[in-house]
Amino acid sequence: MVAIVTLFLAIIPIWPFGFYTLLRLLVCGIAVYVAIKVGRDESLRKHKIPLIIIAALFNPLFPVYFVRLVWFPIDIGIGIYLLNLRNKV
Repeated sequence: MVAIVTLFLAIIPIWPFGFYTLLRLLVCGIAVYVAIKVGRDESLRKHKIPLIIIAALFNPLFPVYFVRLVWFPIDIGIGIYLLNLRNKV
């Protein structure tokens, strides 16, 4: 839930750089954890690939850089996706 709230807060352009580093750590970690968890459930296995893509996009070791206008819809879309997935897992 913290990662989801952080994704929605990220669209407000007032945060220092450290906030976005924390966002990367949170979202990447949650995406990896949930990908492992859904990989064990046959009915949720279809979510494994999108979660791996999310983890790769937000990974803090090899960051992907976009301008803020590109990150805004990504943050909102992934926040909504994780919120919907949260109710299933």
